[in-house]
Amino acid sequence: MHLKITSKQNPKIKDLVRLQTKSKERIEQGQFVIEGVKETRMAIENDYEILAAYYCKEIADKQEINLILSTLSTETLIYEVDKEIYSKISYRN
Repeated sequence: MHLKITSKQNPKIKDLVRLQTKSKERIEQGQFVIEGVKETRMAIENDYEILAAYYCKEIADKQEINLILSTLSTETLIYEVDKEIYSKISYRN
């Protein structure tokens, strides 16, 4: 299921930022954040459970995103975000 997040104040976005910036959160939740097509492919190939995927269709290559999304579990939550939110959750340029 694809959901759209339109607010930087969304609890999912706040939680994602905490996971990126606070090692205590990563340890407590037993989760971590990966970013990028290559890293996502590696995680899938190595049988990591991907709980959620966030993408910005304005930035991402549509074919790459479709390929990755098609390989995710049906239980993986998929969120579309706009450029402003993506810049908040992205740790790369």
